[in-house]
Amino acid sequence: MTVAHILADLSSSDLVVDIKILDINIEPPVQSLRVKSILKKGYVLQVTESIGIDFRRYSYHLQKGGQEVGQCSPLEKHKNISISCT
Repeated sequence: MTVAHILADLSSSDLVVDIKILDINIEPPVQSLRVKSILKKGYVLQVTESIGIDFRRYSYHLQKGGQEVGQCSPLEKHKNISISCT
């Protein structure tokens, strides 16, 4: 997985209306991406990813009307094995 793959997936989704790249680094050894995606029906998806040779850190936050309605990120207590998605 690379940040280019993430952008390609977002760009090809029928749910995504617009994509705003807030920050991007595509140079190895660590790639990173911060994106704000405007989705249909007034939803906003904030994506933060950092991808290295032996790690991946991510956080996805879904909002509607300025209120968070869901998020997905690794749990601090169980790094690399658990995901909290609400």
